[in-house]
Amino acid sequence: MTEAQAANLLGALALALTDRVTEAVAAATGQGQSAAAALSALRHFEADPSVDLLARILGLTSSGTVRLVDRLVAAGLVRRDRPGHDARVATLHLSAAGRRAADKVTAARAEVLAAAMAGLEEADRAALGDLAGRVIPPGPENPIKARWMGIYDGAGIHGTDAVNSIGTNASHGCIRMRIPDVEELYEQVKVGTPVYIV
Repeated sequence: MTEAQAANLLGALALALTDRVTEAVAAATGQGQSAAAALSALRHFEADPSVDLLARILGLTSSGTVRLVDRLVAAGLVRRDRPGHDARVATLHLSAAGRRAADKVTAARAEVLAAAMAGLEEADRAALGDLAGRVIPPGPENPIKARWMGIYDGAGIHGTDAVNSIGTNASHGCIRMRIPDVEELYEQVKVGTPVYIV
C-alpha cells in the first residue's frame, strides 16, 4: 500500500466513524451534534455549569451556546436557573428527559464504536491502539498531554491542559487529570495496579 493510499484509507475511516456516530446520536436523541455534545457534557458535570463554561467546553461562541441552550430549554431537556449570589449568571441543569437523552448519546456512540471494532481480534485492537499513538504522536497537538496509564481496551488515565473539561464526557472513555496531578499519580502506581471505577 502506498503512502497516499494509506492516508486516503485513514481519512475515509475517520469520516465514516464520525458520520456513523453523528447519525446514531441524531437518531437516538432527535438532536444535532452540538446539542448532543452539550447534553453529554452536562450529564457529566459534578457541579451545575454556567453557559460560559459550557461554551468553552464545546468550543462554541457565547452567542452560539446561548442559542443552543435556548433550543434545549424549549425542548424540555435543560433547565436554566439563576443562583442567588449572582442573578446575571445562569447555571444549567439537565431535566429528567435531558438525562435520558444524554444517556442515549453515550449509548449510541458506544454502540457505533463497538460495531466498528467487532471484527477485530484482541491483537488487532492492540495494534490499532499502537498505530493510533503513532498517527497522533507526542507533542502539543496530542490530546493526552502528559503521562499515560492504560486501563482497558484503549482507555486510560492521562493529563490534559483543558482543565475545564475535567469531569465531563469529553473523551473516548479516558479519565483526564490536571497535568501536575497525573504526573504525581504516575510516580505512585506500578504496572498492573488494579483500577476500580465507581
